[in-house]
Amino acid sequence: MFSEFPAANSSRKYVANTVNKVEWQVEAYVPGFSSNLAEYQYPAYQTEKILKRNEGIVFCYAAPKLKEGYLPASLEWRVGYKRVNFAP
Repeated sequence: MFSEFPAANSSRKYVANTVNKVEWQVEAYVPGFSSNLAEYQYPAYQTEKILKRNEGIVFCYAAPKLKEGYLPASLEWRVGYKRVNFAP
């Protein structure tokens, strides 16, 4: 599901509510093309770190595996599906 290449993601929120959980998927594209080359990730990347108002965090996870023949440094990386679970 994941490759040996690291990926980092930073997040900072500016809302009144506390965040209990964040989930997301990572997508990889050849610049100028629309096919996602990252293997499907289930479960998605996630963190259950509770984030208070204006608190930031840096995540460091392995990048998803790619379809064969592509180098990670040559691709455009995006966040696809994303979900935020707010505290009541």
